Amino acid sequence: MRVVAAALVVGLAAANARAQPIAAPAHDDLAEAIRLEAALDYDHALAIVERIIAAGTTTEPARLAELHLYAGRLAAGLERADASRDHFARALALRPDLALPAGTSPKITAPFDAARATPPLRLHATRDG
Repeated sequence: MRVVAAALVVGLAAANARAQPIAAPAHDDLAEAIRLEAALDYDHALAIVERIIAAGTTTEPARLAELHLYAGRLAAGLERADASRDHFARALALRPDLALPAGTSPKITAPFDAARATPPLRLHATRDG
């Protein structure tokens, strides 16, 4: 799990570096979420990742997909199947090629597979202001 979390940070940082500067608070929040996940505090880690998503400051689709994938994994770990499936569906709508690593727990693969099996979400972005 820690390897996946580290890969997520590296991947998100690389995607963000190409697309937009990393806002210090969001980057710090993500680092805190990863720290909490490593400490098995999935509930607080999920709250932070969902807050980052809800802030609407992540506009690069690949990065947003990774955040939803991460939130889906955390929600699945908390046995919140509906929330997990919703995050996975959003991640897959943004990046249909996403896959979980081999050997991922069935607790996580079940909602991921359920999200993949449902009709894809249609997402659109709006710009306020």
